[in-house]
Amino acid sequence: MLKLLMWINSILFPKRCGFCGASIPEKMPLHICPQCLTKLPVIRGSGKQILKGHIDFVLSPFCYKTSVCRFVHEMKFHGKHMLSETLAAFMAERLVKVCDLKEIDVVMPVPMTKKKLSRRGYNPAALLARSVARRCDLPYEEGILCKVRETKPQSKLPPGDKRILNVRDAFACKTALEDVNVLLVDDVFTTGNTVKNCAKALKVAGAGKIIVLTAAQAHANRTTTPVRYQRIQDMVFRVE
Repeated sequence: MLKLLMWINSILFPKRCGFCGASIPEKMPLHICPQCLTKLPVIRGSGKQILKGHIDFVLSPFCYKTSVCRFVHEMKFHGKHMLSETLAAFMAERLVKVCDLKEIDVVMPVPMTKKKLSRRGYNPAALLARSVARRCDLPYEEGILCKVRETKPQSKLPPGDKRILNVRDAFACKTALEDVNVLLVDDVFTTGNTVKNCAKALKVAGAGKIIVLTAAQAHANRTTTPVRYQRIQDMVFRVE
């Protein structure tokens, strides 16, 4: 009976690739089809961007373009939280490849206010952070870094002073983080104002090194060299 119900469900609601919408087998743990796996807008080089200020660097697997943009929007705004596992697989791959995991003490998401979290039902950054931490066997903490006031969506504001002021001093830490190295996770890095203010709050609490990991960067260059991935269950490995 259970197998019959699962079969009916697969017919009525087939599992789909989050990038192109094509149907994929239910047994595939990641929401990506073989065709999209070869066409992803991969960032040129390692995906590492050095920043001035409190953040040591930002790391991302993708450019925020075309299929990745649609994928993130489906995850964030259309309730498809299960897609976070697919993005997290690529994020974890970059983290393991580029960073020394021994230097990371804790993984934290960019937080939401309780009001916004209640309205949306989930925090996309928290879904990504939790999944990355699990894949990399790193400690995960949610609630130390908090958002202390409501802000307008950064995507709705023009680049410049309005974005900077919108998130200024919007974050704070509940506990001390003396010399704790933090991996801060968010979905997309655009102007960086949000994660920079999060990093400021972490530094005030005493944090050591701060690395930002996102699924995509808005102003990065796409590689012109074909990138191949090997998929093993719910993990991906870049084939050099």
